Amino acid sequence: MGQQVDISSLNLIKAEVDATLVQVQSQLESYLEESSEEALGTVIAGLTQAWGALHVAGLRWADDILLLARDLVRDLPGREDESARHADLSAIGYALMVLSRYLEYAQIKHALWPQLLLPALQQLRQRCALPALADGELLPELALIDVPVQTRPAIEAAARARALAQVGQVYRTGLLAWLGGAEDAGHLHWMRRALQRLQLLLMTPQEQALRAVLEASVAAVQQGISISPPRKQFLMRIERMLSQLRQGQPLSLPPAGLRTALYLVALADPLDPLLAQLQADYGLNRYALSERRLTEEFDLMCGPGHSVIRTVSSVLAEELAQLKDHLDMMSRGVLEASSGTSVQEQLRRLAQTLKMLSLHEISQRMQGWADRFAQGPGPLESEELAALVDLILEVEDAMSRLLRDVTPGMDWGQADARVSPHQLDEARATLVAESRSGLSLAKRAITSFMEANYDRLHLANVPSTLSSVAGGMAFLGVLRAEAVLQQASAYIDHRLLRAEVVPQMTDMELLADAISSVDYYLESLEAHKPIGDAVLLLAENSMAQLGFPVSGRIAA
Repeated sequence: MGQQVDISSLNLIKAEVDATLVQVQSQLESYLEESSEEALGTVIAGLTQAWGALHVAGLRWADDILLLARDLVRDLPGREDESARHADLSAIGYALMVLSRYLEYAQIKHALWPQLLLPALQQLRQRCALPALADGELLPELALIDVPVQTRPAIEAAARARALAQVGQVYRTGLLAWLGGAEDAGHLHWMRRALQRLQLLLMTPQEQALRAVLEASVAAVQQGISISPPRKQFLMRIERMLSQLRQGQPLSLPPAGLRTALYLVALADPLDPLLAQLQADYGLNRYALSERRLTEEFDLMCGPGHSVIRTVSSVLAEELAQLKDHLDMMSRGVLEASSGTSVQEQLRRLAQTLKMLSLHEISQRMQGWADRFAQGPGPLESEELAALVDLILEVEDAMSRLLRDVTPGMDWGQADARVSPHQLDEARATLVAESRSGLSLAKRAITSFMEANYDRLHLANVPSTLSSVAGGMAFLGVLRAEAVLQQASAYIDHRLLRAEVVPQMTDMELLADAISSVDYYLESLEAHKPIGDAVLLLAENSMAQLGFPVSGRIAA
């Protein structure tokens, strides 16, 4: 689950923001070499421009990075300490790199995880002499979900006071032992056990809900999330809350403290039943990644980018094509295995490249085949040749999956496991190109129809062309575009070919808007810069105004 967002606005501004960030980094290097005030002014202007674009796009926290970087840049001339100036520039450079990767990540994943920006944000805030962002700062304000109070026998005030004192003592003992450096998880177990005993002593649904959140935060620490001084302070704060409860005050926590507790819960994996329940009840997986996933996603975000993977993929494709040619010649007896030195070298290069891409298992198998060819002369058996061909197909599939992970607009949804991802991606790319060609033919035919004084002969093949493209949309899973084109085909058939009435110009413009909107949507898929479904809404509205809504019902 992720914070799914409409990134069409990001797609519109990303190229300009990327260019601006590259210029900013170049001017920062110039300033570092020459201390040029002009370069510094260009940097400030570029950061302001990029901030404005991200702010309008609603990319909260990403725009904060640019504001903090701009503040640091403005203070650079006043930095007399050379080491401090270099530290500022290093923080700015790192933050801009992380921001650039984050925007690409958001475009690919269709999800925003501001947690990924935390290392850069915290470093910039430290250089700006600002306090670090607190745990939970990135979460929205969440309200406690009441927990019903179970019916139980009344407890006397004196007995309740003694029980609360025991709860506080148990929690305090475990906390002090844990803070003293003891690694024994048993101390955290006793802290959690104390909060569980508290369940019998609380009287209101709000207090019961807060108690569950506090217990879950201790469970998260018990599970092994990283510990920082603020997190230790939060566990100490729980001890003070227990003391206040013993003194007759209600169990309560301000919104900021509640966000901190829920953030700790979100960082844990849902292995514990209480953690899993609260993560689901509060929808925490919509707002924060677990600590394990955060590490994985950050490594993915800062790993090789789309351009690098695409370049490596192109090189691999050429290597695989040559290898397949050699194997084809071997299978026909044109090339002997004894002269397979070039094949051995190709296999070794492929193995090394795959290892660099962290495809270790396939890399090892490819290296095994290289060693097989290095053993000397000996023909390949048909079974061996078939096994090597299967491995090549696996490499192509693995590269297709890798490209999907780093390329916007290539997440086509769940694919049939029986079909090669590589072949499926090629088929879909071909289908998008052919569909656009079909729409171009339809648009030219409609233009000729209007220029030839509405000669219906020009439209004779348009309904079948649009129906054919609509079938392609169904294969791609773009059902809204399919419905639009089916209705456009029906409109042309019923209103332009069969009717004797000359169409109004406004109707022709609406038809053109509908077809062009679908074409624009396909163009964005072809360029791997998806613009979202908003453009299809325009097409649907156009067909509705023509009396052919996408529901399939033709208006009277």
